[in-house]
This record gives sequence, C-alpha cells and structure tokens, in this order.
Amino acid sequence: MSTARTETRTSSWRTPTLRGLRQSLSVTRRTKQPVEEPLQLDANGLRKALAIGSDLIASPIVDHVRQQRAWDCGLACVLMAAPHARRQTKSEVKWNDVEKACGTRSVWTVDLAFALRALGCRDFLFLTKTTGCDPSYARLAFYRRDLGADSTRIQSLFRRAQQGEVSVKRAVATRDGLLEVLRTGRVLAIALVDLRLLHARAARTSLLPRSYTGHYVLLVGADGDRVRYRDPAADRAELVIDADDLHRARVAHGTDEDLILVAVDAVSEALPPIRGVR
Repeated sequence: MSTARTETRTSSWRTPTLRGLRQSLSVTRRTKQPVEEPLQLDANGLRKALAIGSDLIASPIVDHVRQQRAWDCGLACVLMAAPHARRQTKSEVKWNDVEKACGTRSVWTVDLAFALRALGCRDFLFLTKTTGCDPSYARLAFYRRDLGADSTRIQSLFRRAQQGEVSVKRAVATRDGLLEVLRTGRVLAIALVDLRLLHARAARTSLLPRSYTGHYVLLVGADGDRVRYRDPAADRAELVIDADDLHRARVAHGTDEDLILVAVDAVSEALPPIRGVR
C-alpha cells in the first residue's frame, strides 16, 4: 500500500516547464509587500505632533556656534538649539556637555536626538524616512567607510527611541508645512542637508564636493519664502536661503529628510527683518 501511494505521487508529478517557472516567479514578485511610504506632515500635522500653537511669537535670538572639527556640525547645532529648548533645568550648556551627551564621532541624527534628551530638553520631535540605516547608502562615498560599523548601534538607538526614550516618527515635513511652523517663531529645526545643494547658488560648482556630503544646519525662523539658518561651517552668523533651495538640499538622497523640530520657550525680543537673500 505504501508503494501504491508512492507511485501515485510519482505519476502525478510533472517536470516544470520554463514557462511555468517564469509564471511562478512572476506571482512571487507580484505578492511581495511594497514598502510603505512615510507620512507627509503639513503645518497642522507638525503642530499637532509637536503640540505647539499657530499664533506668532518672537523668534529666539540664536547665537552662532562654529564647528570645531569636520564631523561635529551636528553637535554645534545641538549647542545652538539647547539654550532655547524647553528644558528640565536651565543650566548653561557647554561644548563638552554636548560631546559627552552625543558620545560618538560618527554622528547620525538619532545621536543628536539622544543628546538633546541627555541635556534635559523636552518637547522635540525627530522625523525621518528611515528608522534605521538605509542599505542603499553603502553606495555613497560619504557613508561607505562607517555604515557597517554604525548599523548595529543605530538600530539599537532606534529601538530605544521607539520604546519611548525619544520622540521619533517615520514621517517627513512638507516644504510648506516646515516653512509655516518656522514662521511662527515657536520652533527651531536641526536639518540634515546635502552640502552641495545648500551652497549651489553661492559657490562655484568646481569648489563643491562631487557627491553627496551630509551637513547639519539649524533653521531658526522664516519670513515669507526665505528661511533663516545658522551654519556651523560658515563665518557669518545670519544666513538666509530660499525655501525651494532648502527643500532640494533637505530631500536629497542620503539625508532621509532627517529633521529634529525643537519647541522653544517664548522670548521677548524678535530677530530683525530679513533684508535680502545672501
């Protein structure tokens, strides 16, 4: 009887044809789950996520801090933003405090979010397209050297963030949404940009890097379609960029559209009006 069953199974089996294999593979491809796109947050979504109002207040006066080494532009942005954040204590924040809070020289945006938390900052939101390391970045020269070594640490930090240690959301800010919340004076934003695109209008093309170069800047306010920002690599404190140019630099491949929105305390003195794009 066992032999008969074996013969039955054998006689019903057919050698798969090439056409059959192609159809099977095609079905497998079609049933693969697509990657869900991150949320797109407009001004209302950003205000709700950060729990801030829409009425205008005076923008904070943000001191310009220069980066000290090639890798610490993000730390300089944290040092500029922290004094204006809603913090548990209002003690002075120094460069050594930020370095200790960050704890690495291979700085990712999630490191900056945890540094803000360690410095006692509250009411900030980290937005990103990818909650982890995008493997496609291994093809970018900027990431190639450190991506493998960093990936385990970064994944661990994102797991901790998603467990509630840091407010993180897989979402991106729209151009107009970010612009609108910056106009209120209620938010500072640490933004990861492609340095080439940030300075594309101001610098000669031959002087710019040839491939993606990540760089952090601090967005401090906006008037109309022009955004004020502090660049840790710049000599001048007050810089202004057109919103379209900023958006191109922010959404470039390699940035994950990373953005840390920091709710600020109300201040009494406003920044002077923008007199021209520099």
